[in-house]
Amino acid sequence: MSKEKNDGLYMQRVDQLKKFYFNEDRLPSIIEMRSLFHVSSQSAVQSFLMRMLDDGLVRKDGKSYPPTDELVGIPSWDDARG
Repeated sequence: MSKEKNDGLYMQRVDQLKKFYFNEDRLPSIIEMRSLFHVSSQSAVQSFLMRMLDDGLVRKDGKSYPPTDELVGIPSWDDARG
């Protein structure tokens, strides 16, 4: 899979997580992410979480990955203007 397609899929999944978070006031579990992303592999979800960690969208806290303001915060005026 090309990097562009991979980045598109990554951004799509980030958007899915944002929607889930704002509807449920929490991030989904790994099992829920497997269902949400339509993947059967836990390692696929782990890879996605590692990329989100690298990008600063989540942080590691024991066994959980709570969201950061980068993922769920309200964008600043400059961010909203692009």
